[in-house]
Amino acid sequence: MQGDLLTASFNGTIYRLTLNDAGTALASKEALFSNFGTTPLDVTAWGDADPFPGTVWAATYGSDAITVFEPAAGGGVCDPSAPAGDQDGDGFTNSDEQASGTDPCSAADVPPDHDKDKVSDKTDPDDDNDGKPDTSDPFALDPNNGETTGLPLRYTWDPGAPAAGGLEGDFGFTGLMTNLTANYASLYEPTKMTVGGAAGAFTVDEVPNGDAKGNTQEYGFQSGVNVGPATGVFTAHTRVLAPFAGIAPQPSQSMGLFVGTGDQNNYAKLVVSANGGKGGIQFAKEVAGAFSTRPQPTVAMPGPNYVDLYLTVDPQAATVQPSYSVTNGGVTGPRTGLGGPEPIPAGWVDGTKALAAGFISTSTGTAAPPFPATWDFFEVVPGGGGTTEPPPPDGCTIEGTSANDTLTGTAGNDVICGLGGNDTIKGAGGNDTIKGQDGSDKLSGGTGDDTLEGGIGNDTADFSGSLTAVTASLTGGTATGEGSDTITSVEWLTGSSKNDTLTGDGGNNTFNGGGGSDTLKGEAGTDKLNGAAGLDVLNGGLGNDSVVGGGSADSLSGDAGADTLNSTDGTSGNDSLDGGTHVNGDTKTTDATEKSIVRFP
Repeated sequence: MQGDLLTASFNGTIYRLTLNDAGTALASKEALFSNFGTTPLDVTAWGDADPFPGTVWAATYGSDAITVFEPAAGGGVCDPSAPAGDQDGDGFTNSDEQASGTDPCSAADVPPDHDKDKVSDKTDPDDDNDGKPDTSDPFALDPNNGETTGLPLRYTWDPGAPAAGGLEGDFGFTGLMTNLTANYASLYEPTKMTVGGAAGAFTVDEVPNGDAKGNTQEYGFQSGVNVGPATGVFTAHTRVLAPFAGIAPQPSQSMGLFVGTGDQNNYAKLVVSANGGKGGIQFAKEVAGAFSTRPQPTVAMPGPNYVDLYLTVDPQAATVQPSYSVTNGGVTGPRTGLGGPEPIPAGWVDGTKALAAGFISTSTGTAAPPFPATWDFFEVVPGGGGTTEPPPPDGCTIEGTSANDTLTGTAGNDVICGLGGNDTIKGAGGNDTIKGQDGSDKLSGGTGDDTLEGGIGNDTADFSGSLTAVTASLTGGTATGEGSDTITSVEWLTGSSKNDTLTGDGGNNTFNGGGGSDTLKGEAGTDKLNGAAGLDVLNGGLGNDSVVGGGSADSLSGDAGADTLNSTDGTSGNDSLDGGTHVNGDTKTTDATEKSIVRFP
């Protein structure tokens, strides 16, 4: 070996490199030692005059160990031609080592063998001995198939971090998104990846042509996590580093994360996408082979320092909420919701089997050459957000888009921002802050003490889901009933099915009482009052108001202004109408008779 070079590789192998006689080119490359620890970091050899002549020392990064290889006496001829023989006595047959690419004449060069049964992973049809063949096992190196893996689950490849384990190369993940026919080991090539090292990142050096949509996905790394309705809301989160840096994005190229059942027919993904060369963020899902996708917001690529991607899953509701944030020039933008929650099959998250979660990167079409994709970390954590990202500058934990969104909060304290469009926003549990912002939005706080901020447009504070009577005043900016809420920049009110009291302000308000015997007070402005069902008392107040009763014995009053009162409900003689002080300007529409009609022309 004198004059040769020894190198340590992150694939777990120490190589012997022999140069040509001139020392200017590589003549041969031979694997000396392999699979003796997790990720060799450095290697050194002692010369004949050193204290331990002929020994080779290797430091393993993941195993926190130093392995010493001692020279053995030579002599004899190694003949590995007998397939069932074991020429080097390492426990693996000659044919097994030859199939695995290791040296059948070197006991220090052994093939990967995850389940330690002396049958290499290359030839073993079930590498984790769980009874599931490697061609269809979504977690081929996890004998428990994710059922013993709870939250939080985190993989980071930073220098000094604990060994991640899992797939060859200390990747952490325990399987690949299966197409139910190919062995998992054929769906990635460790030598075309860079994991860990000084960068502390996870990189696929060359994302090949393939996509789960066509069951041709490669490099779809995943692990199983044990989640179900009792888990509560949780979030899968990753950070894509410098997406498409130095290249022009080609159609169908993407990189991001996914959750699903572990096969290529059932998943929901959120990815940084080429988006026809413009760059964007894509959310798509496939259920039983049926593919669907949402419109992509444009995010110029290349450009960002990194993009954080979040898939927030609610097992009880069987939904997933995609969101993302973009960091440019060291400044992190707001976390933005990509539409509202998307339904997923309840069987994905009912707790009967583990949910698959991991990385996905795609490239389809002959015009799309291989490209690199790099992730900083991966985690699945309880709650609605990741643990490693900075808070969005505007404090919004869930954000809509410029389109008409449906956004739903979590059981915690959310800050939900609608941005543009006519949005429907529900806070659910917790003490939430809901901001409609641009557009005519419908805001529902749910239980808890909430703050409802309408913003621009005709916004509605919607209490139709309340199980108790509501007292809401736009003048006072308060609402009580299902909590103590604060209301600002809201023009319209919708009551519950109980006996509500709704009061307007000086603006042009619209009230819908809903069920129950409600009291609606318009105050000043040109108001529209609709009592709906129940024995309602409606008073338009100042201004030219429209007052409409319902199907019961209502009391309708226009008060001042030129008002329009409508008591038609198909029942004669049950309603009371009072046009108010501006007698000559009032009009009425009634049944054949009413209980009383006063102060009309």
